[in-house]
Amino acid sequence: MRVRNAGRLAALVAATAVLGGCGKMPSLEIFKPGRPAPGANAAAAACVLIDTDMALDDARAVAAMVPTEKVKVIVATGGVTRPEYGASAAAHLVSTSRKPVRILVGQPSPAPTRPEWLARSRESAERLGYFLATTVPLDPPETYLAHEVDLALRSCESVDVLLLAPWSSFAVYGPEIGDRIERVIAQGLPPTGDGPLGFNCSYDLQTCRDMMDNEDLTPRITWVALPETADQSYVPGPDMFRGLATTGLPATVGVMMQINPTSVADGYIWDDTAALYWLYPDLFAKKEGHVEPVAPAAELKEHWRIAVNDAIERQH
Repeated sequence: MRVRNAGRLAALVAATAVLGGCGKMPSLEIFKPGRPAPGANAAAAACVLIDTDMALDDARAVAAMVPTEKVKVIVATGGVTRPEYGASAAAHLVSTSRKPVRILVGQPSPAPTRPEWLARSRESAERLGYFLATTVPLDPPETYLAHEVDLALRSCESVDVLLLAPWSSFAVYGPEIGDRIERVIAQGLPPTGDGPLGFNCSYDLQTCRDMMDNEDLTPRITWVALPETADQSYVPGPDMFRGLATTGLPATVGVMMQINPTSVADGYIWDDTAALYWLYPDLFAKKEGHVEPVAPAAELKEHWRIAVNDAIERQH
């Protein structure tokens, strides 16, 4: 226990140094020339709304998306985190990017399931992988969520929704912005057939079923999943955060991934991959009712690092 606490303390000391501007600024050599800018593709809509329950893979997805400057609003929905705590974690993360993103407290599930792993994952995620000393609620859920989302997107003619959470909040704000939604990019496999439901559907099952019955919505949903043969190479670890810049948003994510490596490695690059589809669609191909990466895990992780580091490149 002392060793673990010492490791966390060392990581937090390092975070204070780099986030305070004491860390060495990254060499621009880390940004490889010749690669397309993250999100610079014809399919990407003008604006992005990220709907997230702020698990650690969500945090990494947010970190890759925010530097594009297309993310206008993040809605924290109940799931791995409670909405008010997930919103606080998102606000802390985004604040290190210097990007003006509206953070809204979304909806909890009216009848959530409680898988046995949830309590442990929630404790870590609500503290941003233990980057925060304790949980900090932002606000109660928005009374007028649909209106607040509409205000945050008032300058946007078209919107992509990156759906990394249960559908509880989308059911509230979706109708308000429906005529502007180009795509809903949802992590996981479509909830059809005899296969097990993903957490984002099973946690608020009735709302998920209602959304899947919406014939206007379903053609606009792109499901993004890892290959069925995904192995340990898709588990986040040092091979993912090495090479991140040592200041600002990249440093925050890097420290978050090192404070408690066990919690980070207890999963795959699930939501990271959904973000990468929006950022780099050429790395993916359609398979049955979803898309999945055709690039190896190492290449996905490299593109993720480039996208996160773009937060620093755009400042210079």
